[in-house]
Amino acid sequence: MFNTPDLGGYLIWKGWPRRQVFADGRAAGYGAEFLAEAARWSRPDIWKALDERWGFDYAVVGNSPGYAAAVLDASPRWALVFWDDAALVYLKRTSAHAALIKSDAYRRLQPNQLTFAYLAGDLKDRRKAAEVLAELDRAVAGSELNVNATQMRAFVLAEAGRVAENLEYFAGLADKLRGDYIPLDDPSKFGITIRRPVGVVAAITPWNFPLTLFANKLCPALAAGCTIVLKPASTTPLATQRAIEAINSAGFPAG
Repeated sequence: MFNTPDLGGYLIWKGWPRRQVFADGRAAGYGAEFLAEAARWSRPDIWKALDERWGFDYAVVGNSPGYAAAVLDASPRWALVFWDDAALVYLKRTSAHAALIKSDAYRRLQPNQLTFAYLAGDLKDRRKAAEVLAELDRAVAGSELNVNATQMRAFVLAEAGRVAENLEYFAGLADKLRGDYIPLDDPSKFGITIRRPVGVVAAITPWNFPLTLFANKLCPALAAGCTIVLKPASTTPLATQRAIEAINSAGFPAG
């Protein structure tokens, strides 16, 4: 099997000697040149050369930022069969793996992707959206270490709808934020108050319900004419990023 060098020690402990592990990170055992090539496995040319040389039957790669798994998602020879926040497992499409791939392969999800943008087309189709939700349900049930799957599922099911509701409500409120008339002791005079934007608003959202809380902070600030700088939780940034991309694509003015 193939694994990224940082995962090798754990895999040897769990699987040796039943499975021969590609590399376990020990430079003394493999040599610097070998490990340097293994570290660049996500390049299509390097991956092709490694696969041809070693004949991998399955691959275990870390679910880390950077979308290193793109080389596997793009290949018709490999199928994703398991994933959580820590790792992704791919099987080579062979006759020996055909039954497992048929039952367990993820056909819609590419969880190492940097954004949810790749799902936009599927979510517009009712049948495909149902398949996405079914795959997310399976991912959530399959591992306790899958916060991202839980958050992605919330995004698909409800969060996006709540963001739209908040945007619609505060968009209607924006032209109703008026000042007040203040009666004075002198009946020939009157006072008024005028509401003005306070300026740049800073907002921080936690990991749970990232889009609902994002909308609760973003929408009132924009309705009042304020700009906003928002920091999502480091564990669930993608839902917020995707929502902002959608707002910008709708023509919202920059700044």
